[in-house]
Amino acid sequence: MKHWLTIIGIGEEGYDALLPEARSIISNADFIVGGARHLAMLPPNISAPNQHQKKQQWLSPLEDTIKLIENYRGKHVVVLASGDPMSFGIGVTLARNFSDDDMRIIPWLSAFTLALSRLQWAQHQVKCLTLHGRELSIINPYLQPKQKLLLLAHDGESPKKLLAYLHARDMTDISITLLSHLGHETKEQIQKFANNNDGETTAPIPDLTVIALQIGDNIKNWQSTQAGLPDDCYQHHGKITKQQARASAIAKLKPHNNALLWDLGAGTGAVAIEWVRAGGNAIALEQDETQLQYLHENIRRWGNPDMIVYEGDFQQKLVELPAPDAIFIGGGLTENVLEQCITYLKKGGRLVIHAVTLESQQILINHARIQGDLVKIATANHQTIGNFHGFKPQMELLQYSYEKP
Repeated sequence: MKHWLTIIGIGEEGYDALLPEARSIISNADFIVGGARHLAMLPPNISAPNQHQKKQQWLSPLEDTIKLIENYRGKHVVVLASGDPMSFGIGVTLARNFSDDDMRIIPWLSAFTLALSRLQWAQHQVKCLTLHGRELSIINPYLQPKQKLLLLAHDGESPKKLLAYLHARDMTDISITLLSHLGHETKEQIQKFANNNDGETTAPIPDLTVIALQIGDNIKNWQSTQAGLPDDCYQHHGKITKQQARASAIAKLKPHNNALLWDLGAGTGAVAIEWVRAGGNAIALEQDETQLQYLHENIRRWGNPDMIVYEGDFQQKLVELPAPDAIFIGGGLTENVLEQCITYLKKGGRLVIHAVTLESQQILINHARIQGDLVKIATANHQTIGNFHGFKPQMELLQYSYEKP
């Protein structure tokens, strides 16, 4: 049966506000899944036309409920969701488990849509994110002058944690609005306040809250999403792909939305992190224990908390990974690794390798005779020498780049 599974968005207005089509589908469902709050919105007599109807709250882990839904394949199944199921909602998860022929979606207004209308903000000027089950570091790429953010709170403590997070970074030129229970006739509330140094809100904050941030021109300590963050943005002990070389590497790797990077010998993770900040996804592979400590801290500070890290020798791991759109090798280069990477790289994918030692450079020189390009990168930093000034050269590196036909 086509579209046996229907995902229905429901708002604070409740069941009576749903379209007649959605109410009819719910009334005739064999199996209804939803959170306790959503199931409580249904009229007590909802199962009258369908006496064998069953209701189920979400189980933990979520996969257990998905298995129950699968058991009802071919029956009439309804999943109740908050607002728009595809806006950081359960619809995204279910779409990974069921096909277009299995599933249809009847959305309601999302919390973001309602918040934009209350604030009178243009959607294309706003970045929307969720804090539900995520670290606050996901907002870092967007903490920039004149940026507007809408954040789905994890719970009522999220705004206080966010304030503390911003104050710890001395980011105070931010106006904050809390929009709670949007669409509810009596519970909806909007609180506006400045991000001042007391770090407190004036009233209890409901769990169902959207946090709106409007960042001013004078915010401090922000960084661009473009490649080449200063080296001191990262924790490291000197062994890091330096700013100028990193910017060059990422430019040749060509990050784009949702593209996958393998960062082999990731070290402190600077290349992978800046790839993610540019919109991609990354898998970082590293085996040095000290570097791994820096890597995890830098991901927490700057990167995507969802970035995958593999610890240990990566040569045996590559065959198990999803095919990459780009590969960066900052350490651990061998002839075998180079050949593996070219094999696993997607067509049109990019490979960039940095080599400092003569042994690694010789591998690249030999390979460049067949395919790829070489560039020598030599930089020098300004420093004081007593009462005078000069430039201190950094170690030269050879950069190999290749685009797979």
